[in-house]
Amino acid sequence: MSAIYLRGMASKMMDDKKIVASIIIPTLNPDKKLVNCISCLEQQSEKNFEIIIVDNGSNYDFKQIECTYEDINIIKNEKNFGFSKAVNIGIKNSNGKYFVLLNDDAHPPENWLENLIKVAESDKKNGLVTSKLRFNKAPYLIQNTGNTNSKRFGVAISGDIGRTVPLSENGSEVLAPCGAALLIKKEFIDDVGFFDEDYFAYPSLYEGFGICLLEAMYCGLPIVSTDNGGQTDFLVDGKNALMVPVEDSEALAGQIKRLIDDESLRLQMSENNKKDIMKFYIENIAAKYERFFEIILRRGE
Repeated sequence: MSAIYLRGMASKMMDDKKIVASIIIPTLNPDKKLVNCISCLEQQSEKNFEIIIVDNGSNYDFKQIECTYEDINIIKNEKNFGFSKAVNIGIKNSNGKYFVLLNDDAHPPENWLENLIKVAESDKKNGLVTSKLRFNKAPYLIQNTGNTNSKRFGVAISGDIGRTVPLSENGSEVLAPCGAALLIKKEFIDDVGFFDEDYFAYPSLYEGFGICLLEAMYCGLPIVSTDNGGQTDFLVDGKNALMVPVEDSEALAGQIKRLIDDESLRLQMSENNKKDIMKFYIENIAAKYERFFEIILRRGE
């Protein structure tokens, strides 16, 4: 069994109307930031929503949340399934017509959900609605307004990052929304399906050292990545990843399809990544540094 369901009731924060939105919060060892996030949700002007917390196998004690917010749905996965599967589990256990993804360290203002729904309902073509994200420690600076194309930093870069607030309140179309605070219409999921769980695609144009690739390896995901930058230090074509030339969209699509069609290849790459990631565990990295400094010290004697 992949998950333990601790709660299954609708939130007391709702009135008697039908649930409009299901707020899905994937989390891992959240600490007090999750409680702060829920406190912000209590203040929302839109009241007809439920909260579903999907815990990815952490050791966090949820007693405070269970006692304080006893009707919140809490789903505890037995291990870390990664973002995509956690979100899918939350969606499959939702009752709203809007699925709203939210990071556990977010502090949404009181009109946040109401405004997301207004934009979603303003046009039938608006299947996804992203948020204007600000840095918690520097709220006068934009962290993300949706991802845009960048030839300098890669295919997906946070839009308007570093710009000062306020920006124009007029919405605009973006290349890709940010999943940190994202509304998804139910019919959109019905049409295109759930988040992909079987692979991790990373079509970056430039890369120093891809931390998110290491996270994908930890979750046992086979990887499709562009062949450049720091990722070539730990990705080996045909072993734990399929590498494609930069800006070759046809090759990227072809290798993704190859992974989808070849289950044995996916499973083999998954096992390889679970093994390869161990060399980056903190105790192993620390041991390498110790050996390095020991060599330096001996040379100085």
